[in-house]
Amino acid sequence: MSENKVILFLTERVLDREIRTSRHKKKSLQMTVDGEPIRQTLGIDIIKVYVVAIVDPYSFQKSKGLNLHPTPRGEALNRLLRARKTNKHKK
Repeated sequence: MSENKVILFLTERVLDREIRTSRHKKKSLQMTVDGEPIRQTLGIDIIKVYVVAIVDPYSFQKSKGLNLHPTPRGEALNRLLRARKTNKHKK
């Protein structure tokens, strides 16, 4: 999987995914000042778990000589993760 595909996957499926609540807990919606519900998305640690799940098989394949492609964890992906971390920190 190329770096661009990893970034596309994260952007479309992971970065804006809401946190799933337990089905056993009562849902209590927290509201903003404007009356809008607060939408919580996944944190940077969980996003890094997704990245590791993608990069680990690549590393194994690379060590066996089965994958000759460049690493999917390049500078663009690192910038995306840094931007996500700093944006969450600002909030």
